[in-house]
Amino acid sequence: MYEAARVDDPIYHTSALAGFLIGAIIGIAIIALAAFAFFSCGFLAGLILGFMADQIASGVLQLGEAIGRSIHHTAGKILTGSENVSTNSRPAARAVLSTVKCDNHIAEKRIAQGSENIYINSQPAARKDDHTECDAVIEDGSPNVFLGGGTQTVLEISSEIPDWLRKVVDVLFVVASLLGGLAGAWRQAAKLGTKFGTKCAAKFIGGELAGMAVGEAISGLFSNPVDVTTGQKILLPETDFTLPGRLPVTCSRFYASHLETVGLLGRGWRLNWETSLREDDEHITLTGVQGRELCYPKTMLTPGHQIFDPEEQLYLSRLHDGRYVLHYTDRSYYVFGDFDSDGMAYLLFMETPHRQRIVFGHEGGRLVRIASSSGHHLLLHRTQTPAGERLSRIELVQGGTRGNLVEYRYDDNGQLTGVVNRAGTLVRQFAYENGLMTAHSNAAGFTCRYCWQELDGAPRVTEHDTSDGEHYRFDYDFAAGTTTVTGRQGESWQWWYDRETYITAHRTPGGGMYRFTYNEDHFPVNIELPGGRTVAYEYDIQNRVVKTTDPEGRVTQTQWNGEFDEITRTELDDDAVWKTQYNAHGQPVQETDPEGRVTQYAYDEQGQMCSRTDAAGGTVVTAFDSRGQMTRYTDCSGRSTGYDHDEDGNLTRVTDAEGKVVRISYNRLGLPETVNSPGKQQDRYTWNALGLMSSHRRITGSVESWRYTPRGLLAAHTDEEKRETRWQYTPEGRVAALTNGNGAQYRFSHDADGRLVREVRPDGLSRTFILDDSGYLTAIQTTGTQGGVR
Repeated sequence: MYEAARVDDPIYHTSALAGFLIGAIIGIAIIALAAFAFFSCGFLAGLILGFMADQIASGVLQLGEAIGRSIHHTAGKILTGSENVSTNSRPAARAVLSTVKCDNHIAEKRIAQGSENIYINSQPAARKDDHTECDAVIEDGSPNVFLGGGTQTVLEISSEIPDWLRKVVDVLFVVASLLGGLAGAWRQAAKLGTKFGTKCAAKFIGGELAGMAVGEAISGLFSNPVDVTTGQKILLPETDFTLPGRLPVTCSRFYASHLETVGLLGRGWRLNWETSLREDDEHITLTGVQGRELCYPKTMLTPGHQIFDPEEQLYLSRLHDGRYVLHYTDRSYYVFGDFDSDGMAYLLFMETPHRQRIVFGHEGGRLVRIASSSGHHLLLHRTQTPAGERLSRIELVQGGTRGNLVEYRYDDNGQLTGVVNRAGTLVRQFAYENGLMTAHSNAAGFTCRYCWQELDGAPRVTEHDTSDGEHYRFDYDFAAGTTTVTGRQGESWQWWYDRETYITAHRTPGGGMYRFTYNEDHFPVNIELPGGRTVAYEYDIQNRVVKTTDPEGRVTQTQWNGEFDEITRTELDDDAVWKTQYNAHGQPVQETDPEGRVTQYAYDEQGQMCSRTDAAGGTVVTAFDSRGQMTRYTDCSGRSTGYDHDEDGNLTRVTDAEGKVVRISYNRLGLPETVNSPGKQQDRYTWNALGLMSSHRRITGSVESWRYTPRGLLAAHTDEEKRETRWQYTPEGRVAALTNGNGAQYRFSHDADGRLVREVRPDGLSRTFILDDSGYLTAIQTTGTQGGVR
């Protein structure tokens, strides 16, 4: 790499962007599937599993980028060099002063790197493999003149993968985790007026605003999970399948032990499509996807009128033809059909502002078919049990690989006992006694068990344990509004709640105290945290946050676009302001950052983004198919990358501007099995029953593998050199020990709140982490060969 660079030496660009996008797509799939396991293995363990999935996905992302960087094409040459220094009778190139002609850019670019200790005309001498401002690489140099020294960068380099795209992928990783685990719980469950959906969202929203511990405190959902305010067994929405589209077809199910209504899956279960209205002489009652009923006076819903429910953040409108429409501040609409002779109206279709629809076909009040604007057609099949008719399977008959997307199994009491995915794997099992769930298991055998007692006129969970050693006892005092949970080592958690079961205070095993104050619509306005810290929120009339004050007193103010959940202005405590303008459909058309830099977006007639122009005037042009999947990406230099998808929506081929092709194949679950790159490079992947990566084999024959606990936590990783790293966990899912590839072991201890407080290293060095009342690290005390406190 020390060959001296000269005028006319070539430069090249790589396919890093294409590789990065491939890695992003694969990584998103990994996180989305792992997020399902998050909600079948409990909150704390789920956090660890989510972290592991994120690490694997990030590794795939880096791998894709690395593969892309290994593929390059000549993109120009060095134009100018020194007037008085020559190499092989050609002007010598140097950083800053020498320019290049790059096919990817109209304007000339400068060489940005060179030798640390050899200078030409007072600038670093350029060599083969040094980079230009546009991230091109000098491809060749002198065959007999070599310039040593390290590499220094003296000009800013614009990466082939722009920062904005990396940020977008980071956001998509987060979105994937939410979509995979929650099945749109915030967008669909909470919308339809269920407190459990709201609690689930609070776990994440509260965690983002004030620390993840707030989530468990304010939600009242404990472990795997049980609602501590009622003693009910809850299973947050689990996704059985998702079909791609601008409005994806997602099937998810929710369980709550108190639900008496028998739905498509039997008692206690609700599918996300089971939404209905009931009409009587005085009220319209909305039953949401999680079975909660919301009643509204019929007199307020005359044709042409609507009402807004600020607590549920929904609008219910009545059209002039008498039909009802449910819609939300995110511009999603749910239209109901006519009322039947029993006073029931069922969901007719869902719709977006660009008229993307999912249509539901009913016969005699029974949901029998589903169709989408993306071309999907589904049939819902029934089976007869001794307890009545149940949904047995959902079949895809058009819009993808035909066959069963999911199958459901039942016992003689008509209760759901098993879920089989489209690959034929039994991924969930359930057991019951007296109509109440007593156990559930995942595909790897991790099992959660529950014991019940009749308390205060209703069955409540009084004990809960897991197959890997967790054990909890629940003690309720409903008159006093308090519940205490005791763990296997005597540690205890305590919650206080009001008559409507909203959490007002929570004490952790370590003594940390949380207190919550709400507005009249039960949105938190003040959260007191351990250590005397406070977070405060202010809301507008639609209960959107307009002002947040963090524990340090820093204020963030937010403005919104009309009645919608679209932020138009965000101002931080340091006066930095971000602004966004939207079109009539709620899509951003212009963004302005605190430095005044403007980014503009344009959309086609179907509402899909067709271009993005940054503050420097560079325009990226994009094209999408009818399902909203990218088919072409053209950068600001006019170089295009094409993307092809199969009928199931999987990305199967990426073609770069030079015609080089990367091909990807998938298994039945949409997880990548092979990635074939130019030059006969092939990567193979295998996955376990939980959808977690088991192995990665490269064309060289080297193999990297992963093993997991039944809960889905990473138990061992074997690298390409056959070095194995192993993890051991406590029953609660905390890392207790790590043994690296050399056999050296690290041991870890945690306090009652699960925070790391001690690490013992292989050489005997012990580090104790001193935390304050707020949980922040204040000192590290070391003992052993290097004692001391810092």
